[in-house]
Amino acid sequence: MPDASSAVTCLLAIALLLLGPIARAALRERLHPAVVFPVHWGIVLILILAAGPLGLYSVQPLAAALFVFGAVVFIGGSKAGDHLALVTTVGRSFNPWEHLNYRRLMALCAVLHLIMLPMWWQEITTIAGETSDLLVIGFQVRYKTVLGEEAVGPLVGNYLVLGFVIVPILVVGAYRGFASGLAVFAIAAPWVMANLITNGRSALVQLIVALAYIIFTERKPVDARVILTGLGITFSIIGGGVLLVAKGNTSAEDPIGDIALAVLTNISDYLLQGPILFSRYFTDEIRITPTWDALVFPCTLLQYAGLCKVGAQHQDFSDFGQFDQIGNIYSVYFSIFPKYGLLGVVLILGGYGAWAAFHHRRHKSGQSIVHTLIAAYLFAAIPLSIFADYFAPNLNFLIKTAIIAALLQRFVSKRPTTRPTHAAIQLRGHS
Repeated sequence: MPDASSAVTCLLAIALLLLGPIARAALRERLHPAVVFPVHWGIVLILILAAGPLGLYSVQPLAAALFVFGAVVFIGGSKAGDHLALVTTVGRSFNPWEHLNYRRLMALCAVLHLIMLPMWWQEITTIAGETSDLLVIGFQVRYKTVLGEEAVGPLVGNYLVLGFVIVPILVVGAYRGFASGLAVFAIAAPWVMANLITNGRSALVQLIVALAYIIFTERKPVDARVILTGLGITFSIIGGGVLLVAKGNTSAEDPIGDIALAVLTNISDYLLQGPILFSRYFTDEIRITPTWDALVFPCTLLQYAGLCKVGAQHQDFSDFGQFDQIGNIYSVYFSIFPKYGLLGVVLILGGYGAWAAFHHRRHKSGQSIVHTLIAAYLFAAIPLSIFADYFAPNLNFLIKTAIIAALLQRFVSKRPTTRPTHAAIQLRGHS
């Protein structure tokens, strides 16, 4: 029989679930950041309670109340951002997705792969000690990253980042029938594999969530095959990450059933440990020194001048269950509350809700590739907020995304194929 503490946490989880329909009614939309945020956190809290028999610790009511408060603030900010987008939207019929020259874009990407992939391979094999074993290379590169050492140079690094901008654009083109799905897959696959080996799976999972957001907000109904394909790719990427870093001592030589079990266990650990560990920190059940910061971007710039030092990304490990279940994932609240307190929760969560809602509404108007990509990545951070050490993709990445998308929309577009009619020419002559 559940104790009083678990019962209160359960009621607060239900409150989070109920905030979803309230946000949906207020914003008149189903797949909106403000709808997904509370529902996602409510589902995770319910899963944590259900996993109690497996030895997982529960989330204390005080922490659960903070999660409910944060969701209310997020919804309030989203309502303000949504209103701002509506009153500032200019009515236009131009659709940049239809005018983008996908064939030229894919040709440019193919040339870029031919130039950059050999450079990428040379850099990562140098890091890994000239081995040709991809698992060894991936492990060595991730090990260097965890230690805070630079894995690849800036040129290769920006080439890898470019994939997170180009791939969503090409996927939208294929989904809308403007580009060949097979050709898009051929262009996207090298970027996905190179990023998995170099940067691990976290950024790719964010990419997948962003793509899911874009596809599910399309007017075109989502085919079941698209969903199954997306789930298969997601599972493969997460599984690849498990093998690359040997999570749970898993190796490629293990039976497929053992690998699948390790992947599922890893997913459940990442899904549930964040709220639990934050709760244990919040109620002083564990003592660690927080180094996460939701507003870390200014410090990253000042760091180059020696005026600031970015805190460690990887926190101390703590138990989140009774059976040797340990982790160092503390949820997004850990990047806000320790440094900025309750006021920070209000300002940062409210501001983020407004920011995400603003771009979401502009994305729905379909008039800007920039708004679509920014909206997608801001949305992707919401389901990942249960374990992320930030509450948005890196601001540096979002700036690069906006610049690249704007340049592509402006310069990689089709030329007008229609000529003025005879009547139009005569009209110009009389004007």
